Amino acid sequence: EQLKLVILIMVNLKKILLKLFQEKVGLYVRKLGVDIFYIIKMSYNLNFKTMHYM
Repeated sequence: EQLKLVILIMVNLKKILLKLFQEKVGLYVRKLGVDIFYIIKMSYNLNFKTMHYM
């Protein structure tokens, strides 16, 4: 009976950890996406300026 309870707790803990992990990864990916977008934007602006001066 106690073993059932332990298994139940473990399964729920796994679900909670998975959910937290997914949220963390989601936030990180979003931040990374913004960073990549910013870098692309900056390099595009830089290329545009150098082309303009040539």
